[in-house]
Amino acid sequence: MLHLYFVRHAESLSNVNHHLIGGRSNHTPLTEKGIQQAKKLGERLATTAVKLDVVAASSAVRAYDTAKIMCERANLDFDQVLVSDELQELSQGDWEGKVRKEIYTPQMLSQINSNNWLHKAPNGESQKEVEERMFGWMEKHVFPLNDPDQAVHCAIVTHGNAIRCLFRKIMNSTPSMTHRIKLDNTSITKFRYAGDKDWYLDYVNDHEHLDKSTSPLHVDDLNKKHLQNGR
Repeated sequence: MLHLYFVRHAESLSNVNHHLIGGRSNHTPLTEKGIQQAKKLGERLATTAVKLDVVAASSAVRAYDTAKIMCERANLDFDQVLVSDELQELSQGDWEGKVRKEIYTPQMLSQINSNNWLHKAPNGESQKEVEERMFGWMEKHVFPLNDPDQAVHCAIVTHGNAIRCLFRKIMNSTPSMTHRIKLDNTSITKFRYAGDKDWYLDYVNDHEHLDKSTSPLHVDDLNKKHLQNGR
């Protein structure tokens, strides 16, 4: 069975400039806070009983650097990390870097919400295109690793909207709910995959390494506990 740990990158400059539309913004660096978040994530992984068999990361600077710092602190070989453009964030095309309130007028929001799964910015991507891109990468690089006789653990460092879009496809949920999934920087969301569309969601938005008092209530096998519920 595949154990898949989806990690949102650490805080970047785009995350603190909320008034601007981020999208891919692939050259945006981590903030100092983000660097510390990535270190804490790696330190957490270093103390768990789980051995990661595969680590992958988006090629965007903020995800790449998160994975590098995480690996350094977790004593993992960063040279073995699978870095891919296919794990990048949803592209906002011509809107990237624009002032959010100038683009997202009431009229534009109404248009977006009328079909947010297929809507895309000029020269950007739709949620549907992102989920297909992400799932296609999984089919190519992750699903072939599935072994019914043993657990294979994979960490994938990527982006908030990219993760949400992939989850929509995995869970076959309504697209109108995609943006409602909260994913904090360096949070871990875990799925298990047994093959042939056999998916199990273990937990969402686990950021215990940042602040245990605000970590979501879950049962975490990274801390040697066992999940009881499944789909």
